[in-house]
Formats: sequence, C-alpha cells, structure tokens
Amino acid sequence: MTTTTDIVNRALQAIGTRTTVTSTELTNNSSNEAIQANLLLNADRDSLLRMAPWDCATNFTNLAYISSVPGTPENQGPQSALWAKGQPAPPWAYEYQYPVDCLRAGLEALAMPLAMSLRWLAALLHRLRLALLYSWLLLLLLVVLLPQLLLLIRYLVKQRRLEEVTLRSRRLRKPKGPLQDRELELRLTSPSAPKAISESS
Repeated sequence: MTTTTDIVNRALQAIGTRTTVTSTELTNNSSNEAIQANLLLNADRDSLLRMAPWDCATNFTNLAYISSVPGTPENQGPQSALWAKGQPAPPWAYEYQYPVDCLRAGLEALAMPLAMSLRWLAALLHRLRLALLYSWLLLLLLVVLLPQLLLLIRYLVKQRRLEEVTLRSRRLRKPKGPLQDRELELRLTSPSAPKAISESS
C-alpha cells in the first residue's frame, strides 16, 4: 500500500529535488520538505477526493439520527402544515448527523451505474438524431442539386463536342503549307513511286 511518505518522495522526485523524507521527519516536521508536505498534502488530497465520486475512495456508514418530521415512525407527534424549528428543512423528512470524516456526501455511488447508462443512452440518441439530420440534409441536397448537376454535366459534354467539331472543321479547311507540300513531293519521289507507276502503266 502506498504510504504518505511514498507520495511525498515521489512529489519531490517529480519536481527534481535530490532529497527525500522519512516517516519520522513527516511526523516531527523536522525538515523543510516535511513541513511543506504536511501543509499541502492533506488539503490537496481532500480537494481531489471531493472532485468526483471515485470508486477507490467510496465508503458507506450508518448515519446517526437527529430528528424527523411529525408523522414518521420516529416522531409520533401531530402533523402540521408549517415547518417548525427543530424539524428537518423541507423537503427532507429526516435529519442525520454529518460524518466527521466525510469529504463528499451523496448517492453518487449508488446512482453511478444508472447515471452512466442514461448518459450513454443520451449520447446515443444525440448521435442518432445527428445522423438522421445529416441524412435528411444529404437527401435534400441530392433532390435539389442532382438535376442541376446533371444539366451542368450535359452542357459541358455538349460544349466539349462542339469544340472538337470546330477544331476538326478548321483542320479540314486549313490550306496546306510548304511543309505539307514537301511531304507530298517526297512521297512521290520515293523509290517505290516509279515502280508503282510503271506497274500501273
């Protein structure tokens, strides 16, 4: 089990000091480190334990009865509609003595499984609601924008075809330049050309 001395020495090591303390020093406040540790350790530990219903720091005890409202088994007096001094504050029916060593009172330890289940269920419902909302938005976008997108694609395809037809017609109409005439001349004067002509004649 981790002792107070172990916790103090780990804290001293974490801040980079070379000194350590013993349990005797902590008990007698015989060193500067022991004095500072005794000033801070218990207060910080209690503050940390109050922050949440930690499973490792939960304890159950029977409470000492102080008083109850009239009409309960412990108080057989006549009931009254008004609150009187010496009775538990409304809306409570019983009053108990607060334990001396209690740092955080409540029913969190009993209610934690239910609270976690409800929190998980709420998160799940929230995610489902978001998913449903996103799916409706996506469906709406598809219904509204899909026809427009198809029209745009059809228009772009037509424009591309029109550009291709225009380029082909320009190439056919373009007069042959000197290079193209030279290629034609080379073809006619190639060695296979006279042979082809002589065979045909």
